[in-house]
Amino acid sequence: MTETRQTSETMDPGQQLSQDWWRTEIIDMRPGEIRYRGYPIEQLIGRVSFAQMIWLMLRGELPDPGQGELLDAALMAAVDHGPQAPASPLRAWLPRAAWA
Repeated sequence: MTETRQTSETMDPGQQLSQDWWRTEIIDMRPGEIRYRGYPIEQLIGRVSFAQMIWLMLRGELPDPGQGELLDAALMAAVDHGPQAPASPLRAWLPRAAWA
């Protein structure tokens, strides 16, 4: 069985318009292939932390170890303390009754 890929020349205008609308520089998907910022997903799964993946998607490159650890610590601090933390800037926006 031969696989036929549709190109912009063989697609109807509506299909081409929808593909152009959903095109992104972050993810490239084709049958049997998914790439994030040029990296095959197989190279990322199980090797890249959540924070490193965020960095890759936002910055377009994997962080060095120090950058990855710093972002991970910043995310952990935000989750660990949350909006109820004493010094949280969110407290200024919450009604006093919500502090408890």
